[in-house]
Amino acid sequence: YFRNALVRANYNDLQKGIHSTTKFLELFFANLLLGTNHDLKNRYMHVDFVEENTSQSINPKVSKYQFDTLDCTLEELAVLELVAKNPTMKQQELVEATGKSIATIKRIMKSLQNKNYIRQMALRLRDAGLVTPACHAFWGPGYDLFCEEESLRRKNMEEHRVFLKELTELQVKTYTIHLGSGPDRDKALACYDSIRRSVDDLLPCCEECSIVLAMENGDDSMETLQLLADLAESYDSPYAGICFDTGHAHCYTKDWEKALEKLRPRIATCHMHDNYGAFDDHNPPGEGTLPWKDLIRELKACPAMEHAETESGNYGKESWEKFCTVWNG
Repeated sequence: YFRNALVRANYNDLQKGIHSTTKFLELFFANLLLGTNHDLKNRYMHVDFVEENTSQSINPKVSKYQFDTLDCTLEELAVLELVAKNPTMKQQELVEATGKSIATIKRIMKSLQNKNYIRQMALRLRDAGLVTPACHAFWGPGYDLFCEEESLRRKNMEEHRVFLKELTELQVKTYTIHLGSGPDRDKALACYDSIRRSVDDLLPCCEECSIVLAMENGDDSMETLQLLADLAESYDSPYAGICFDTGHAHCYTKDWEKALEKLRPRIATCHMHDNYGAFDDHNPPGEGTLPWKDLIRELKACPAMEHAETESGNYGKESWEKFCTVWNG
């Protein structure tokens, strides 16, 4: 199988419509290195093989973390597997899961960036007929818009700018970013000085890339929510926008209707999830007390809305179908 996979990785006959492909090699190395269990059969590699229901036809259904494994070290493969299983995994969590130092994890992540995986992922997604209109920014201390340490803030805003430029390959339309929190978060005006500097740093790049910088409402009171609305409106740019988080507005601001009305003109995307008004549960619709019929009507009426995003902690099909039902009415 490996010998024939090498042939398919190198053989082209353009007149007959035959193109080289590394897909079969990737399946082989996935079994060898990642412990997957793809069915490796030579007949699947035949140029005339067209059985639609077989996972190793010319367009196999490869596990989501199977990028170009031939170019990866074993360390990188281990990190890719963990991140694919939990895309929100932080670097410190990778340290704990792998036993590597934080310096090693940072080196691995930088190496993976340099291998141009975003471009390769974009090609695969397009081949599968999928689109990626929305992206969530890096988040956590330093990566949020508010950062007390100015040198760290500047460094991490540069990382955001690099990432934003890479996201053009995925045709991303919105980049949701947290405002952040800190020991002085209750001193809202002081925090917004830092937040504004970060927006000033990122917005020109967003305009260049045609990606809306969507600032997300978080644990805001109605007063601090007004500061967010005023900040977005202060920029004469359609790329200074807001991500309206339905769950946050319900459990933190305590009045999703008033919160939405304050932010409405600049809402470019939304994070939809439910809760019972006390905790940020991230439930699918129906597992909480949000009135979804009214909420969806108001979201659809937002003039700058690009798209809606689901953000339930339940990623299963049943949860997805609940969102589809409430959105389609």
